[in-house]
Parts: sequence; structure tokens; C-alpha cells
Amino acid sequence: MATKRSGRQNKKDSDSRLNHLMEELSAHFSQEEIQKIFGHSLLALDPAGLERMAAGLETETAAAVRKTLKPTRGLKKSKAPSHPTTGKTSQEWDSAWRDWDACISETADETGKYVLQEHQWEPPYLDKSGFADDLEPIAARIHTLLPHVFERNLATDFSFAQALLNTAEEVRGNSEDIEDSGEGLAFGPKVTRCLLEWEWK
Repeated sequence: MATKRSGRQNKKDSDSRLNHLMEELSAHFSQEEIQKIFGHSLLALDPAGLERMAAGLETETAAAVRKTLKPTRGLKKSKAPSHPTTGKTSQEWDSAWRDWDACISETADETGKYVLQEHQWEPPYLDKSGFADDLEPIAARIHTLLPHVFERNLATDFSFAQALLNTAEEVRGNSEDIEDSGEGLAFGPKVTRCLLEWEWK
């Protein structure tokens, strides 16, 4: 029992020191400088140092760090494909959907990217094809994440079909000052590919 308590206390102390270190670095250095500091620190680790550092990480993260850093030490590079960690996959998934939502927000803004006005005396209207085009690179990012999201069950309650329905409804429900051009919202091939693959899985 004492050993478990001691282990928890050591982790708590380690987390506290790490948080303090990050606060100090953030207070004195830019993000670019911090990235360089960490990069050079990792490259300077010998195998024993790498193992000490990995011991303080989550199991999956530690394995990924070992796999990433060992080739830089002159060891034979693994032929197995490198996969992002669960944390990285979740981060990229959330980031892609934030960018998707940002595009939707632009359609409701009278001064937004997709709201056009030919003449000052005419009401503004929505460029739905431009909106659909900008969803394509986001869908391409989402598509690369799908295998990892499926494998790790990161979005069990998510429905791509429902996401597209919600998107179409939000675009239709724009500001009353933005005229509906009558142009339908047609999603592009990359969005459609994500839909088909998600629903098939």
C-alpha cells in the first residue's frame, strides 16, 4: 500500500515539476524557440536518457517516441509504418471539425467569405459552390484520420451523414439578409468519399 502511495506521490511531484517547467518556458520563450529547445534536447539524449524520459510517459506515447527517436541514433529503421498516437489523432480530428465549423460560420456572416453581392443595391447571396470547394481539403484531412478513428473507437456516436445534414440545415438557416440564390448545396468528391467510407464501416 505504501509503495502505491509513494508511486502516486512521485507522479504528482513529477507532473507539478513539468507544469512549472512549461510555465517558465512559456513565460520566457516563443513557441518556435520552445520547439527547438525540445527538439535539440531529445536529439541529445543517449539511449539511457531516452528510456528515463519514456518512463514518465503514457505507454502508447512512450512506444511512439522510442520508435520515432531511435532511427536518429543510427539504428536500423523499422519497416513498420508509423502511426499517430491516440492523442494526436483526437487532436487532428477535433482540429479538422473546428475548421469545418469555421466555414459554416462564414456562410452566416454578411461580410463572410461566401457572401457575395454583385451590386450595392442588390441583396447579398451565398456562394454555396465556393463553400463546398473549401470543405474538400478539410475532408481530405479527415479521410486520412478515418482508419485510426475506427481502430481506436474515438467517435462511436458520430455519424458523417448526420454531420452533412446538419451542415446543409445550418447553411439554409442563414441570416435573413442573405438571399438564397436557389443554388443547391452539392458536396464534393472528397466529402462524399468520407461519407461512403464512414457509413460502410
